[in-house]
Amino acid sequence: MKVDKHLFRALAQFWNLTYSCFTFKKVDLVPTQWVVARIK
Repeated sequence: MKVDKHLFRALAQFWNLTYSCFTFKKVDLVPTQWVVARIK
């Protein structure tokens, strides 16, 4: 899988280590199990 380094860096800013989700202001987005499985 090809990874867009710029997109990865941008998303990394919003990753919440405590809750393992992306936080955009007051909205939390959690990756689905399918996405997590594809990353591993």
